[in-house]
Amino acid sequence: MKKLIILLAIILSTFTFAIEKNYKYKKIISMSMASDELLYALVSKDRILALSGNSDKNEMRSALWNKINDFNQVKDNVEQIMALEPDLVIVPNWIKKTVISQLEDAGINIYVYDTPSNFQEEKNLIKELSCLLEVKNIGARIIKDMDTRLLAIQQKIKKSGKPCPRVLEYSHYGSTNGKGSMFDDMLSNIYCKNIANEIGIYRFAKISKELVIDLNPEIILIPIWDSTSAKNCSKFFTFIKNDKSLAEVDAIKNNKVYAIPGKYVYMYSQYIIDGMEEIANSIYELK
Repeated sequence: MKKLIILLAIILSTFTFAIEKNYKYKKIISMSMASDELLYALVSKDRILALSGNSDKNEMRSALWNKINDFNQVKDNVEQIMALEPDLVIVPNWIKKTVISQLEDAGINIYVYDTPSNFQEEKNLIKELSCLLEVKNIGARIIKDMDTRLLAIQQKIKKSGKPCPRVLEYSHYGSTNGKGSMFDDMLSNIYCKNIANEIGIYRFAKISKELVIDLNPEIILIPIWDSTSAKNCSKFFTFIKNDKSLAEVDAIKNNKVYAIPGKYVYMYSQYIIDGMEEIANSIYELK
């Protein structure tokens, strides 16, 4: 009987704690696609007041594209944000300073985060946000999942015995990502040599088709932003593969040109691990 009473007391106290849990921030707004994805994974949906409004375009741009239609969307509209009366706004450090100043002048709590440029910084951001939002256990779970999956990819690559390929990201804008970029770190984590890093490109830069020919990459990765249902995503991909001036480039010659969703290259959220898995599976033919 005594054991039963103790058990009931424990259950009651746990239930009471769950009911009385009073989070400091319960009306949160996110102002970037990356923080949309992080916030959505970290907190219950009733604590999300609004999202950036850029994450619902299509399946190639964001992992949330078909999950957030019921949320308010604010973009960088300060007046709309103020009208919603949030208790916290999560802001990326690249947003206009005038927007940050207006929010601060309105007395709104803001959390300005530094955009991560590597895997470790991404995990640090998740940890910081989970502490701020009082969901440390959820943040720890996300980080553990990222670490576990990365280790699994690396072990598969090592087991495959395949050499580290020379890789070039080449977007339809004629641009690439070099040293100091998240994409560079992603490639490093899956044992690929980023050619843009090798030639001294820092972060983001445009490159000519002539340079692509000179660099002669073994692998070309093309970020795709258009919906697969619209069939537009294949245009640049097809153009590159059929461009006669590129015919002698190793990646073209050996059919090693791969399309990757843009959401995995530029979003800087926990989904970078999905990007590394997809890139590794394509490059090393792990599946």
